[in-house]
Amino acid sequence: MDDIARFLLFIKLRSQIRGSDNHLIVGIDIAKDKHHAFFGTPKGQSLWRRLIFTNDLSGFNRLTCAYLVLYKRLSLPKLTMRGV
Repeated sequence: MDDIARFLLFIKLRSQIRGSDNHLIVGIDIAKDKHHAFFGTPKGQSLWRRLIFTNDLSGFNRLTCAYLVLYKRLSLPKLTMRGV
């Protein structure tokens, strides 16, 4: 996927989730050994600011567990994981 197609996909996704109560925003700062994640709502509410997880299966499980906890707490209608 080229940069233009990726940007157009991002704009479409952003328009779908802006102001929605049905989405959880997850931002991940990728590094070699440890990653930092942020969870928030499309309305700007921070839910989890500094989740640090390792670059291995244990770290992925930690990220997934945090995601599922927030998904259930917010009673979101569906679970979707998408990378852009």
